[in-house]
Amino acid sequence: IPPFWRGGIEIPDEAEAKEIFAALHKNVYRAFDYETEDAIYDALAQSVSGELLDEIYTDVYQSLVLQDQGGAICKIENVELLESKMMAPDPDVENGGVEFRVSCRWEVKGLVEHWGHAHRRVNRYGAVYTLRPFGDSWRIYDVEMNEQERILGNTGA
Repeated sequence: IPPFWRGGIEIPDEAEAKEIFAALHKNVYRAFDYETEDAIYDALAQSVSGELLDEIYTDVYQSLVLQDQGGAICKIENVELLESKMMAPDPDVENGGVEFRVSCRWEVKGLVEHWGHAHRRVNRYGAVYTLRPFGDSWRIYDVEMNEQERILGNTGA
């Protein structure tokens, strides 16, 4: 009999954990395909826990709105997961140990259109994500960013 606090969800093996994470990570960026803030939040809520929802919305939105270029919007064309690996569980987990962590690196490719022209932009990121159960599925519970770098794109006007 599984412990009652786990709610029937078991920690996946590494291959399944990477698959679960990749789908949730992709959905975070796909949420920004919607037009309204409410629709974006509703889509994000399918992948991110409530405590992290505002933070993820703000972080991703700010990465898409280019304040240094007059508030131009970057339209995401592709998100590529470069590498991911399941990490050892955190020994200080307070929820009975029902979580898994994934260390990953990814690139976001987008098109910036402003001031009468368009150009490509590529940013590379790295982070450790913590996923926890939410009902019968998993959600992103925490993110620790450890890399953020522009690979390609205009740096000025």
